Amino acid sequence: MAELFSSADWRGEMGFDIHAGNHTFIIDAPEASGGKNEGPKPTYMLVAGLMSCTGMDVVLILKKMRVPLKKFHLETKTDVADEDPRVFHKIDLVYYFEGDEELNSYDTKIKKAIQLSRETYCGISIMFSQFCKINYRAFINGIEIEL
Repeated sequence: MAELFSSADWRGEMGFDIHAGNHTFIIDAPEASGGKNEGPKPTYMLVAGLMSCTGMDVVLILKKMRVPLKKFHLETKTDVADEDPRVFHKIDLVYYFEGDEELNSYDTKIKKAIQLSRETYCGISIMFSQFCKINYRAFINGIEIEL
């Protein structure tokens, strides 16, 4: 079994330097919550992890399928509880694919790449789906495709 090691060093107030692998980044709270707003809140990092995990999967799968993708963008909108614990209730995850007009003819491969990511490869989406509903949508050159 693989093992990930990370550490967190308190910066003072609500901030932490997070050491993950060979990388360091800051997590903080907004000033209204006692932080200095020097980095994203932990909840933003969770949805960022989801987007980057599925995004990397989809890019790799589409590359192997020889899909001529020029631009790729993801967005989330997350419904979070109003009171502590501020758990996620629902995530809307939207994929935006752009390319030449021929990209529209690759919709079946794009759907397959999203399906493989959400059901087989992206551990984060699989974990999140155990406690939170994830709604998936996708657009190719501005036109929504059915998933």
